[in-house]
Amino acid sequence: MPSQICHALAGRRALDHSSVDSSFLVPAAFNLGCQGPDIFSHNRLTKPLSLAYSRMLHRNGYGRFCGNLARRLARSPDPLAKSWFFGFVTHQEVDRALHPYVIYRSHLVNVSDMPGVNPALIHAFLERIIDVRLLWALEEKSVCEFDTGDAFYLPLPSRGPLTSLLAASLCDTYP
Repeated sequence: MPSQICHALAGRRALDHSSVDSSFLVPAAFNLGCQGPDIFSHNRLTKPLSLAYSRMLHRNGYGRFCGNLARRLARSPDPLAKSWFFGFVTHQEVDRALHPYVIYRSHLVNVSDMPGVNPALIHAFLERIIDVRLLWALEEKSVCEFDTGDAFYLPLPSRGPLTSLLAASLCDTYP
């Protein structure tokens, strides 16, 4: 998968080129949504692990989850949740477009070519290189100029309703 910056840039560009009225969007929620199921891959310190959700959504049921979430949003159109959803729907297309390249270019024929280096780390490192190069090519910014703080921060009170909505949609998708 491409990494954080690539997904945010792609989501923002998709929104800019759409006919969607984005005046209601909460930018931080949109940016987090652009991360798609990847957000479930990061917390591995507490139980239960959410890694399974990341794997399931990446491999099977992404469209079903989006449909289930959209149906719930139609009944309760919370701007923060809608913002997250608008970002989320961009994630899969970026993965499908770039992931085959990442897999191809980060593959080691012989693990002994780079002793002591886990092939998964090469994959992640290539994704970070793509992030850095795309940010420069599209916005002429260095990676240290990309805001990963406020641009992705949701205040604590706003997280509860969003997580409840996501949990319900995950249960709808994977009963």
